[in-house]
Amino acid sequence: MSIEETLAEVTDPEDREDLQALLLRAEEQLADLRTRYEAWRSEIAARRQQTIDGAAEEMARPIPSPVE
Repeated sequence: MSIEETLAEVTDPEDREDLQALLLRAEEQLADLRTRYEAWRSEIAARRQQTIDGAAEEMARPIPSPVE
């Protein structure tokens, strides 16, 4: 059952108000999670790009010889 269907079935105004408050809180939490997720993804993308940008320099360095 969807939230809209549940709200449509609630006849008590106080219960409806409580459910709407819970829905608003859930929507705020979801928006916060999405914002944090996007920031996390952006940080990962930036680190990945730094690795890619530095790959040519790293490949140009000589491989260290083992100690004899």
